Amino acid sequence: MGGVYLKPLDDAMTETGLFYARDMDDWVELGPTRGHLRRAIKLANQVLESLKVEKPTDKTFVGRVSHGFEFMGYRFDSEYGREGVDISAQSWHNNFKRMETLVSEGACVERLAMYQPFWWRWVESGVDLNS
Repeated sequence: MGGVYLKPLDDAMTETGLFYARDMDDWVELGPTRGHLRRAIKLANQVLESLKVEKPTDKTFVGRVSHGFEFMGYRFDSEYGREGVDISAQSWHNNFKRMETLVSEGACVERLAMYQPFWWRWVESGVDLNS
């Protein structure tokens, strides 16, 4: 439902001519200048306001791609070499917190052993572990 509900946002961001990608309520828009991005943010705010959707201000970042950015649990940064993608610090933290939660809830060793392969499958879907 979230994908359908945010269709007006997709349409508006596509009209900016900038690179735009969204998965549910997470999105990234890349542009050549700060001015392009500020206009895109203004437009996004207008669309979200018309949809009665609140946007957490702490999740908005305008900066140079060369300084890196996070999206969908990955860190995109040129310091990671040719691929430029690694797991974000927050994703590592969330993984460890999930394991702590499972342990505190009394999960058996088998349950703990089942969780990690799923997490690593997610990691490998976005990060080339061989590079």
